[in-house]
Amino acid sequence: MISKEEVKKKYQFVVARYNEDIQWLFPFKDIVYLYNKGNYHPSLDNFKTIALPNVGRESHTYLTHIVENYDNLAEHVLFFQAHIDDHKRLPFNEYFGFDGFIGKKVDLDIQSLQKRIPHFGKWKEMIRNGNMKLSDHTPYDFIKYLLGINIPDNIHKTKIVWSALFSVSREIIHRKPLHFYKNALRYISHHVNPEEGHFFERCWYSMFHFPMIEKKRAGYISIPYLTNIAYQKIKPILDRKVFENDYEKIQLWTYFKNSKQDLTKKPVNYMNSSNQYINVFEKINRINFQVKSEKDVFIKINDTYEIHLGASMNKKCLLKNIKQAPEIVQSIDCSVLNKNDYVPMSLFIEDGHFILQNNENVIVRQVLDNCIDGVSVDVKSSFGNESYWIWENDVPNIQLMISNYENSNLFDYYSTHEHHLYVEKIDIIDLLE
Repeated sequence: MISKEEVKKKYQFVVARYNEDIQWLFPFKDIVYLYNKGNYHPSLDNFKTIALPNVGRESHTYLTHIVENYDNLAEHVLFFQAHIDDHKRLPFNEYFGFDGFIGKKVDLDIQSLQKRIPHFGKWKEMIRNGNMKLSDHTPYDFIKYLLGINIPDNIHKTKIVWSALFSVSREIIHRKPLHFYKNALRYISHHVNPEEGHFFERCWYSMFHFPMIEKKRAGYISIPYLTNIAYQKIKPILDRKVFENDYEKIQLWTYFKNSKQDLTKKPVNYMNSSNQYINVFEKINRINFQVKSEKDVFIKINDTYEIHLGASMNKKCLLKNIKQAPEIVQSIDCSVLNKNDYVPMSLFIEDGHFILQNNENVIVRQVLDNCIDGVSVDVKSSFGNESYWIWENDVPNIQLMISNYENSNLFDYYSTHEHHLYVEKIDIIDLLE
């Protein structure tokens, strides 16, 4: 039988609490990390208590502990929910063993993971009431292609630990790098009850027993109200981060309070569904760029003309004179936008005209007064649409992600984008090191 001294020395006890009673934890208070997502209770003062936002169910708690303590994990870590009486589990003392992974394991057919979960009872009611956010993926696709767990095709069964009560060794956790767990965390940080939390219940064993798929890495960081001066100062630091961390790219998010802000020295790579113009160039005679978008995008020239790409369900391009009352000057039959691939374009001044062309095909050609010194260019997405822009001379590894919403939910964005990469958040303090 293991001694109390060994327990204190070799174990951490991670507990995910909402508002459950925790009296049963008092004998283990010296090794408990209690993550609280509910109301305060005086009993919490007896433990090392860490407050967390109420998102992602217990899987968010478990992964947060691994990410925040990756280099300081005990030899064995117990992961438990605070209320255990109605959960399937082993006799309690068995979790304090020395096997690499301990839990009440049962066989699970891989084929069952390739179907949607047939939720029933209270879970079905939560879906009906909008209190569970359903995933776009099956558990199998989530486990293999989003988390990056390489389940061999010749494996037909795995194990599941119902209720997610288990202990796992530090050695097994460290078989995967820190960025693997950071990437996993993004899929359960956007909602109080995402269906991905139920996927994790089905994949803890597989996560710790199958190897990871090799994918490239990316980082993201949010810096509100980024000025051109600040951007020029921070860009070399981000370039260094790309090199040091072997990132494919870093996405730098910033917020713009109003529609008319100068981005002359900053590459715009993304624009959310803002329906507000962002000024990208003040005086330019020629610029090559690429755009990717499922729905309409707009380019404004000198606050006088508006080019509407993707009109009539991407069958037309409209040129409007917006100086006074909006007036359609040209209507061109063309389909240029693509939701999957970037479309190359050029915008330039020639003989008193501004011209927009796709490869060698002229889309718009319009006379414009007072354009000898260049034109001002603004762009925007239609409301409810996301567009992606790559401008000439962009730094390929640093992407500026424009948001017109001060409190944009980046967790929500990264739960549905960039699945081909391992993505992790970069803290601003990391840039000061």
